[in-house]
Amino acid sequence: MIKTLSLFGIVFLLHLVAVFFGFLPGKFSSMIWVDAYVAILFILGILIVNPAFKNGPESFNNRFLIITTMQMMLMMVLILILVYNKVEGVRILGFSSISIFVVLLAIQSYVFIKRLNKK
Repeated sequence: MIKTLSLFGIVFLLHLVAVFFGFLPGKFSSMIWVDAYVAILFILGILIVNPAFKNGPESFNNRFLIITTMQMMLMMVLILILVYNKVEGVRILGFSSISIFVVLLAIQSYVFIKRLNKK
């Protein structure tokens, strides 16, 4: 779990550094809030799925599908909130948040499946 969190931290750090130095477009202060929201989604996902490893593959599959669906829905809620509040640069924020979400979802899926196959 620590390795997964550190890998997530590296991805967030690289993303924020790229935005800060202008490699990626967007307002840095807004990106911090978006990245914090995404980080909370994935930390909660890890905490919810982690006990399922002890209960077997069926429990893991159920929890994994539920948490992945919830994470995707909550990402869409974030974008809806940004659009509703007419945040400056909403297209860049939305694209950036979905991009980092897809990268983290791929990492999360890989780590979870690798851990399940280990047992």
